[in-house]
Amino acid sequence: MLGGFIVDAIGLLIGGAIAYWFIRRAKGRRAKSGRFDTGFRVISGRHHGLSADWRLGVGTLSPGRVQLEGLTIDLREVDTSSRRRAKLRETLAGADTTIFRVRTDEAELEWSVLTQLADRAIGLVGANASARDA
Repeated sequence: MLGGFIVDAIGLLIGGAIAYWFIRRAKGRRAKSGRFDTGFRVISGRHHGLSADWRLGVGTLSPGRVQLEGLTIDLREVDTSSRRRAKLRETLAGADTTIFRVRTDEAELEWSVLTQLADRAIGLVGANASARDA
């Protein structure tokens, strides 16, 4: 009986590790096309379609801009020095998540991205997001 439990537990661990690897790999492939699991919330000011609660989804990133399920967020600045690790209730899909402060013309927001893809996301939108205006 105990042996069966141990075999089941080992099977669950191995299966979970394999599933995690496949999910992580799929998210990395999607990120290569500029699509990321992401979220935004308002810290100060106002931004149409956003509030103090997290709005989560799959966003398409481009220089100075994130399009999140019908909402366009034009980023004026990404404060990379504000990088912090998400608290448990702030994580994206239960995965390690990084949060940055960003500014638009109307508001200061928090932007969440998966930690494994954070540097790639910053590279796509640009730390000084005003590059889209050039």
